[in-house]
Amino acid sequence: MRWRTIDDRKPTWETYKATHDEKLRLELERKELLDYQSRLDDARERVGKDRITEQALDDLGGDLDREMPDAIRRRLAGNAPDSSATADRDRSSLPTWAAAREDPAPTHQASMGPALQ
Repeated sequence: MRWRTIDDRKPTWETYKATHDEKLRLELERKELLDYQSRLDDARERVGKDRITEQALDDLGGDLDREMPDAIRRRLAGNAPDSSATADRDRSSLPTWAAAREDPAPTHQASMGPALQ
């Protein structure tokens, strides 16, 4: 078997690596957003057809807070860049599902969580 080398005039992997990595990142982000949207839809359906206690609603909101993808957190925060962002940052200061509610005593519509735009 004879090995052929790639002509030096052809593009290298490094030329495409950044684009490839960004594509993979966006695909993962899209999957996270779709999964979270499904969880929101399930929560809306549950709240819409059942009488739900304030405690159950708070628990549901807490679950949605913990599962919220970073892309949505950034959107709720107004896309303001965080200069102290790290991979394992403290999320306690980031917006939450409950903070997205407009009314502290939510009506049925407001209790459904943030809408993706």
